[in-house]
Amino acid sequence: MDRASIPSPGDMDHLSSAERKAKRKDDRGRRVGTNVRDYERMCGSGPDRLAETLIARHNVRMKNTEKLPDGFRFEAILFLAPIAILDIAHRKLNLTLDRAPSAYYGKWPHDLGWGVDSCVAATRLLLAGQVVAAATIARQQLERWTAVMAPVVGVEQHPSEKVEDFIARAWTAYAERMPNPGAPPESSNIEGDADPTTAQDIEGDDSSASTEEPTAPHKHVVLANGREVCPAVVYGVLSEIMHARLFEEAMWWESAALLSRFDVPSVVYGAVDCIADALSLSLTQIQYMTAAGLYRQGDPEDAVTLIASTNLAVRPSADVAGEEPPDDALPYSSSFVLPRLPTVMPLSPDEGLLPVFVRYLDDQRSTYESLAWNHRPAGRLYRDDELATLAFGAHRQASASFALRALAAERDELGDDFNIDSVASRGTNYIVVAELAALAALWTRNGPLIPAASTPLALVSSTLRSAYWLWLEDDDRAMASLRCTLEQIARSRVHRTKPAKAERLEESVHNKPQRWIEAAGWGRLSAWNRVLGAYAHAHKKPNWEGARELLKDLQLDADEPYALQRARGDALNVVTTLVAHESISILALFSQKVAATAAELLENHSGLDMTREWMDALMSNALAHRKTPITEQD
Repeated sequence: MDRASIPSPGDMDHLSSAERKAKRKDDRGRRVGTNVRDYERMCGSGPDRLAETLIARHNVRMKNTEKLPDGFRFEAILFLAPIAILDIAHRKLNLTLDRAPSAYYGKWPHDLGWGVDSCVAATRLLLAGQVVAAATIARQQLERWTAVMAPVVGVEQHPSEKVEDFIARAWTAYAERMPNPGAPPESSNIEGDADPTTAQDIEGDDSSASTEEPTAPHKHVVLANGREVCPAVVYGVLSEIMHARLFEEAMWWESAALLSRFDVPSVVYGAVDCIADALSLSLTQIQYMTAAGLYRQGDPEDAVTLIASTNLAVRPSADVAGEEPPDDALPYSSSFVLPRLPTVMPLSPDEGLLPVFVRYLDDQRSTYESLAWNHRPAGRLYRDDELATLAFGAHRQASASFALRALAAERDELGDDFNIDSVASRGTNYIVVAELAALAALWTRNGPLIPAASTPLALVSSTLRSAYWLWLEDDDRAMASLRCTLEQIARSRVHRTKPAKAERLEESVHNKPQRWIEAAGWGRLSAWNRVLGAYAHAHKKPNWEGARELLKDLQLDADEPYALQRARGDALNVVTTLVAHESISILALFSQKVAATAAELLENHSGLDMTREWMDALMSNALAHRKTPITEQD
């Protein structure tokens, strides 16, 4: 499939011939309506026209990310302002932005940097409207930093205690010991035993999460911005988002409505607030753990200063730090300063890694790092929205730089076998299939057939897109996103093939993902559900390396020389193929012509194996590994 990606900035006079061709395809694709008749008429021109129409939908969504209401983007970014202080402190712990942003080391002090990078990753997904993947990372971080904090405040999880009750007790102990993030330094136990290596495992089943306040007496936590939150409720809400049981309209808005700024559901803001609250709680603990690290290495003054630091509210220019800007300073913007499109784009060679976008990110990082040396690039102090945006851009530059280094390393390793175009080609497959799922969500919602499948399909489209974006950055959380995808495509399949069974399962208050998978006739894929689920949590010591070994074994060509390195990419292909099969089957309920064209497109013009033989081999191999354990790795 030819990829009609978004052309580089510039008018038509400055576009290359290839960019002009891409733009013509994009314009043609955007003119196609969204109903069944529109697609049947367009499919009369063949599978290539279907591909360009679906890719045009992707391009519209990408363009819309920069046009979202300022209030939405402001809420999604502002809580990141404290990471500017943390970055300076982390530099003193030998943690620079040149680290691998997606790498989880699980060792002190590397996981402090990983925690900050995770908050940036979740924010980037939020800014793209991908609330489910953002919630997945936010919940993972809340688990991780609660597990780190609990032994410090003397709390252990009781046998059979619900996760939410444990979280409530742990954060209550924290609130009693440290009443607010800006507490006087003398009330903060920075010389104590704060150490991520002492974290305890949290036992529980995320399918039974509750969004209600715990019944036992507990305290809420007051964040630096003044918001009062119940960490247990935050955890429960995040879990419900991941299972498509809350804020469903947010998923629909991103997948099917293409992030239209004219029709932003009110629930989107609730999802943003919840995710931001979880990440703010995590940053609070990262702040204390960083202070403990500074104290241990003999920097008590820096530790005390960090503990005393709080996030400032956005203030007008004359009030920033109590000083007036000089006459030659750059004027303050009358509106919020917010991230630009290059900071959000997928880091593929034909999108976010294009030189024009990389140069923008380089400028962001250069400006940001000059602040660490007390320079004032604007000739004045920055407001919080400016600082948060700069910090976000600098961290995204680090991700882009890491991606470019990874591509260079792969080029050196593969030599003549390296083909950079293959990365873009794979990306096109994921984009097309995600858009087919979104189209199925659109038609089921507006049509008479299986409307209950619309929300699961919207989540499938969004999380498959997120998994692709995270995979591009070598981020293990791509697999956690795929776990959500697998559950919901199975749920959609049950609604199509066994509507009565689906209705009974929907009436159950809490369903484990495996129940939907079994009801879909995919019980043999239990090993896939188990291994992808292992990536959704980050307790004491996530065994993600062991999970990757099982992913390798689940490949049909597990003995291939690079099988371990390609295990996550193969998982992305497997789930994408399952989504493709089911999306086409659902589209066939509305139009055999569109379904047949989509099948022809994927069978003849993609790298996906759509054959019955492949599906049988996948099921048989997965069944053979249904009891294969996820082993601990050294």
